Amino acid sequence: MSRAISAFALLLVSLLTCSWAHAFVDPPVLVPTNPADGQPVSVSITAGTCDLFSPDGSTVTRSGNDTHLIAQSGHSNDVEFCTYPTLTTTYLLGTFLPGSYTVQVDRQYLGNNGLVTETLATLSFAVAAIATTPTLGAGGLLLLISLLLIVSARVLALRRLSIRRSG
Repeated sequence: MSRAISAFALLLVSLLTCSWAHAFVDPPVLVPTNPADGQPVSVSITAGTCDLFSPDGSTVTRSGNDTHLIAQSGHSNDVEFCTYPTLTTTYLLGTFLPGSYTVQVDRQYLGNNGLVTETLATLSFAVAAIATTPTLGAGGLLLLISLLLIVSARVLALRRLSIRRSG
């Protein structure tokens, strides 16, 4: 009887202290979320435990306003091999002109029955044009200085004339 109680107690302690593997892949995130004209755009993916992503071998293809990212990854179905650290992997998509775009993010890994491709997300984003501040070129600056000199000379002439009349 005491052996049964000891075995049950050992089993209970083992179950309470064991660590369970929790595989996860967070949804891909666009970086920056609101890109501007000419600003580099990336996709970041955070994963860990049974899933790992690598920038090596990944492909980015662009066709018009559509971009397709295939991220190479590793995945383990065996709990004993779920030892990957939690990491965030970033994939550079490039720069975009002002407009609306869509990115399909897929992952690819070698499964038990061959190559597996899963769609993680389809992200839509808009690239805003950078607001420009108007500036004067060399000709405009020369014209402005000339106008200021003419106005200043006119004001000085009027002051001298009013001083002579009053004096």
